[in-house]
Amino acid sequence: MNIMFMNIMKKILSGVFILFTLSFFSAAYTQVYKIKPNANEKSPQLVEQGKKCTAKSSYRGYVVSVAIGYGGYNKGPKIKNYIAITVVDKNRENPEWYWSQYDANTDEGKSIQALALYAAASGQKTLAECETVGDHRNINSLWVGPDAW
Repeated sequence: MNIMFMNIMKKILSGVFILFTLSFFSAAYTQVYKIKPNANEKSPQLVEQGKKCTAKSSYRGYVVSVAIGYGGYNKGPKIKNYIAITVVDKNRENPEWYWSQYDANTDEGKSIQALALYAAASGQKTLAECETVGDHRNINSLWVGPDAW
């Protein structure tokens, strides 16, 4: 009697589970066609190479993205492992990107990369100090936290 009761309960529970699963997928499927694009959304701004951060003027704002890639004019063993950091100002507007002064495969580069990733993920305030190299500016110091500026 006990075994028969357990078998009946298993069948009832598996039936309830199947019905729940089917109803969940059915509801999810019907919601897919109700999604409409937001026509009021502005098109994304083109991100410009950073100019505001200089050796005499620190940049105060927020990090919004971090990218790492190989390239540049160097070939062979001297190829650069660049870190690109995109920042926005205090009002979270006017995106600009900067290179890190240090390659990603150096200790300094790993430190800047970790700080920039943390700043982008957490939304913390950042203060960047830069130096001019050639025709562009590189971030050589990054401060992150609620008291960064």
